[in-house]
Amino acid sequence: MTEDKFPTRTIVEAELPDLDEDQASANAVLLGGPGDQSRVRAADAAVVHLRIEDLVHRYIRTDQHREVDGRSLLVYNYDGEERVNARA
Repeated sequence: MTEDKFPTRTIVEAELPDLDEDQASANAVLLGGPGDQSRVRAADAAVVHLRIEDLVHRYIRTDQHREVDGRSLLVYNYDGEERVNARA
């Protein structure tokens, strides 16, 4: 993969409840971590951030696709987590 292949600054942010909404428009599947097998609408983002309480879980776009319910979805692999400040 080259740097030019995926946009480096485009990030999709979602919260855990967002993963259950509008599955028909999902174009990606998350693999690993707490969002494993969840479908999201990621457009062409290089990174998907999934916020669960005070942790942000990172998923990185790959060039792979996976068949899910007869649809070919982009694969985003789990890349770790980081703690963020609690919301006020």
